[in-house]
Formats: sequence, C-alpha cells, structure tokens
Amino acid sequence: MPIRRDKRGCWRYRKVICLPDGTKRRVFGTPAINKRWAAEKAEEAHIRRLMEAAANPKPRKEVPTFEKWFEGRYMKEWCEGQQNKPSTITEKRSIFDHHLRGFLGTRKLDEIDVGVIQGLKAALNDGGNRYKKPLSLKTRNNVLAVVSNALRYAEEVGLIDEAPRIRQYKFERPVIECWQLDEWRRFLDAARRDGPGMLVAALLAGDAGLRLGEVRGLRWDDVDLIAERLMVTRQIRKGTEGTPKGGRRRSVPMTA
Repeated sequence: MPIRRDKRGCWRYRKVICLPDGTKRRVFGTPAINKRWAAEKAEEAHIRRLMEAAANPKPRKEVPTFEKWFEGRYMKEWCEGQQNKPSTITEKRSIFDHHLRGFLGTRKLDEIDVGVIQGLKAALNDGGNRYKKPLSLKTRNNVLAVVSNALRYAEEVGLIDEAPRIRQYKFERPVIECWQLDEWRRFLDAARRDGPGMLVAALLAGDAGLRLGEVRGLRWDDVDLIAERLMVTRQIRKGTEGTPKGGRRRSVPMTA
C-alpha cells in the first residue's frame, strides 16, 4: 500500500513512480505530522519534486582529468594562491611526474573513488614509480597527501560532489642515529683543513643546529655577537630564498 501505518503507529508512504525518461524511482518517507492526510501530502510533494527535477535537469558539469586539474587550476589557485614554498611546489610536481601521472593522469576527477585510491596504493606498494622500487611508507604517505589535497580542493570549488576518503599508512618513525664525539671531531678536523669557510659552515650545522639551506641563507644582520645569538630568518634552497622550514623563525644561542 502506498500509505500505511506501521506497527508502532507511524504513518508512512512508499510508492514506485515512473519518470518521463522511463526510469523508475521509489519514493518513501514519513510526514512531519503523524496523520494519514499528512502522509498523503508528503507523498505528493515528494513525487512533484522528482518530476520537476526530471523535467529540468541540471547541466552536467565539465569535469577535467586529474592531470589537467593538477597542472592547471590546482597549481595556480591552490599552490600559488596559498603561497606554497617553491620547494613544496617542486616536491608536488616531482610526486605527480614520478608516481601519479601514469596512474591517475587520464582519469576524470569524478572517476577517482576509494577503489581507485586503493589501486594506487597497490601500485605504489609494487614499485609504482619510474625506478620500479618499493617505496617507503613515508614516501607513500607523501604521495597520498598530494592526491588528497588536490581532490579536496576540487570538492571545495564544486567540481566533484565529494572527495574520497584517503587513509594513510601508520608506521614507526626511524630512530635518529647521532654521531659520536670522536666522529664529530674527525668531521671538524676535515672541515678545518678545507678552510675557514667550511669550518664555519660545519659549526653552524653541528653546534647551532642549522639546516643546510639556513646556513646558506645566514647574513651578518642575523648575527648578534654581543648577545651571542643567531636569528634564523631565511633559507636558500636550489637558489631560491624563502622562510625556514615550517615558516618559523627562531633564535639560536652561539657556543664558544
């Protein structure tokens, strides 16, 4: 029966209708007011909405391929608009070229679902890159993070209804192996023999803990010999100057 009352006394409607294009749809629900007449009105309204939607279909959105989206709007609007660092943009392009272009490049964004993502994971596990070597879990997570970010932005701008959920791998971070004091002394001796410039660079990295790009980006204005402190405000990576990793400037005490 289209309109009926269930065992709990709630009025419901359920009916199969035929749309103008010949497809059949099942309509069902419960009214806001638990009365038979309210169920009849709710059923009529539901059928009317479906008929109006079938008579005036929304134009289908033009969905680009992942390659066109990634190298076009995503790079221009998201990466540059969010002021990603040049090193970050370079890393994303490298990930796309080595791991994503072959598997996702020709797929349209609305075709990339959870099943496709699981297929990508399997390809990465089998060595889905130009070197045909198994990738570490950290590298695979970096690849998945780029895909997730690109698809979430496509969802935000309305190109796809919903981005698929992408689960990353859980793994234990490797233990950092530190040099012993005798190894550090041998390193300084070698740097000292190379010249004062190399010795200063070695001390900045080893004693002050600066990264290589931060050593290259250090200026005299960042050095306070009276307060015995360094201000790490920039780094130079592949010839491009930018902020330190994480965008955080910091002050570092100088050793003797």
